[in-house]
Amino acid sequence: MYNGESITTCIQSVSEMETNCKQLVNTDKNRIDKSRVDKNNTYIVEILDYLNEKINSNYKTTTNKTKELINARLNEGFTLEDFKTVIDKKSNEWIGTEWEKYLRPSTLFGTKFESYLNQVNAATNKSRSTGDELLEMIRNGEFDEYEEVI
Repeated sequence: MYNGESITTCIQSVSEMETNCKQLVNTDKNRIDKSRVDKNNTYIVEILDYLNEKINSNYKTTTNKTKELINARLNEGFTLEDFKTVIDKKSNEWIGTEWEKYLRPSTLFGTKFESYLNQVNAATNKSRSTGDELLEMIRNGEFDEYEEVI
């Protein structure tokens, strides 16, 4: 038979174990979060180095908006290779055209990222003409910044 004192002791022991478990879970969670942040920061550096080399630019790895965009895509499950593919496709298509100014993190890594990634047969700057084709791209919603162009 249990007496009141042993029940109280048992409840205190359970409460202490619960507190210890919560602390361990929080420690593990913080370790996992730090690991994910470190991995994402490594990706951010590699992605922006690749972009800067590809288009001869100097985008910073410390810019909050750029980090947010890249982290958002990473959290959606996109990979480092996906970022490189988008950079390759859009730089091949836009360098040497009036669209070259859109080769920037806010355009490449924004909400159109997946459509850029899955774009089939991206036109190269040698075959892309201005005029009707560019208007069609705008109508198809390929640019968030189309207001600047029109």
